[in-house]
Amino acid sequence: MDTHRIARHTSLFMLSLGTACAAALLVAGAVAGLWQRLAGGPPGEALLAAGGFTLTTLLAIIWRHRARSAAWLNALDAYAAREIARTTRRKTRQEGKRLRVVAH
Repeated sequence: MDTHRIARHTSLFMLSLGTACAAALLVAGAVAGLWQRLAGGPPGEALLAAGGFTLTTLLAIIWRHRARSAAWLNALDAYAAREIARTTRRKTRQEGKRLRVVAH
């Protein structure tokens, strides 16, 4: 497998994760700031809401990435098992042909 492609995929994921976290923090800050102004509560509540929203978004992104990675690895495992079985059948068939030729 091409390790350059794997490294690029990982770095692309980290870049998108950082971008998503930054965007989530900006949106959470805007929503929490608006909420704090409308409610007239202390500013600490806005920071707490922004932090909670950002943490939830980050965990959702990580969970999605792990789920996709697990599905990909399961697909690779199934493909490898099929290829091993196919190669085993092919070798068994070839050995059977050799035995028949020698027996005649």
